[in-house]
Amino acid sequence: MLQLRQADINLDNGAISCRCHMTEGKVSVGTMTLPLPNSINFINAYRNFRNLSENPVVFSIVVSEYILYILLMIVLCVDFHRLWIALHYGVTTRISPTTGNSEGESNQRKPLSKVSLVPPERMPAPHVYQITVTTGSMFSAGTASRVGFQLYGSEGTSPVKMLNPEGEALVRGSTLHFVMPVRESLGEVMLLHIWHDNSGEGDMASWFLGSFVVRDVEKDVVSYFNCNDWLSAEKGDCEVQKVVHASTEEELTSFTNVFIEATKNAFYDKQLWASVLVAAPGSSFTKAQRLSCCFTLLNTMMLASAMWYREENKTADTRVFNLGFVRFTIEELYISVMTTLTILPVNWMLLQLFRMEEPLCANSPEMSIRPAKQGYLWKTLFRLGKLVAWVTVFLVSSSSAFFVILYSMDWGKEKSDSWIKAFIMSFMGSSCVVDTLQIFVLAVALASILSLPLLAKPPTIRKEDLQLNLWNTTGKNS
Repeated sequence: MLQLRQADINLDNGAISCRCHMTEGKVSVGTMTLPLPNSINFINAYRNFRNLSENPVVFSIVVSEYILYILLMIVLCVDFHRLWIALHYGVTTRISPTTGNSEGESNQRKPLSKVSLVPPERMPAPHVYQITVTTGSMFSAGTASRVGFQLYGSEGTSPVKMLNPEGEALVRGSTLHFVMPVRESLGEVMLLHIWHDNSGEGDMASWFLGSFVVRDVEKDVVSYFNCNDWLSAEKGDCEVQKVVHASTEEELTSFTNVFIEATKNAFYDKQLWASVLVAAPGSSFTKAQRLSCCFTLLNTMMLASAMWYREENKTADTRVFNLGFVRFTIEELYISVMTTLTILPVNWMLLQLFRMEEPLCANSPEMSIRPAKQGYLWKTLFRLGKLVAWVTVFLVSSSSAFFVILYSMDWGKEKSDSWIKAFIMSFMGSSCVVDTLQIFVLAVALASILSLPLLAKPPTIRKEDLQLNLWNTTGKNS
């Protein structure tokens, strides 16, 4: 929009000269006048690239951000310990006759697979239970101690069973599924007795058990055992065994229990920026994926901020709304909404795609889980979703960074430096405070309308998808 600033009339030459300046674009909605996004003068921006040394701040920050992202991705994706072993022992590696491991190999226990079989004591064992075990996400929550348990039902008691008879690791933050065939139904499962032998080394001796869910595959009846406590000789109540009662209907719908479930991993999983460093290795949402989401979010936030950046230029007739705890104008509210609409859709889509869980499947001599056509379709969508997510990260981040640089080149040094300072301050407040508050506000909303089974319902294994060959597996977990 052009605005006349000064006009000169020269009567001798019959000429009129005027001086105009460009004002911010605005759109009228009823009686309100709202701003439009900032435009880019591409010719001016490309011309100013020749004098990049005079306005280097924003360009340097964007390039440094990309370099840092690439370096962090290398650190998160490359197993340097294994690489060092391969380079150091690549030619002279020898196999130990006692352990069967390569010399110099890591002393860590092999983690349990996503789906495992708990073999029966005796055959036949026609009745099948699905057990879902969740390990806490805090540091040292995982264990390599041998974990045993026994279930007590209204119609019987299960034999003593082992989750990891060979001391395989239950990694922190993991959700593991077990198929347990038994001779007869236990009826309503009411009590869980669970323990471990404290045989893990160092931090892998203790275990933080989150939840233990038992599902009758035949009847599709679920019993929830919420522990959320340590089985440890040193932490909590210093006991390596627990007796846990099945949650009642009142406990499953309790606001407190649902709120705890929604926020228990807020720092390690839900808070995107912090979880890049502290996310549990057992989570299917990897640190590299979290870093890529943060990278995309940062670039879209920079673009949205540049699109709607306004220098202080309030007029006297600006209406200010005072709600007591906050004051804002219609223009500020409008810009906030438009900024959110610019950032939210693509980043929400990325989070959902990266958090997609792969369908449960297994293929071993003892057990096979082969989903039906719907399962194969979901598996195909899972792989396609991951590909779409990575392509989106590249395209959205690159295009956002490109237009941010164009904005800075078009604005010039003074306005660019002013904008980047304002953005850094608002970004620090948003990422550190606002995101955390959003987690707890959402948890309150979920706790008000949902029950625990709806919030933490594990994926199910259908009877028709499960094939067992148990005749050579009995007694292996004793």
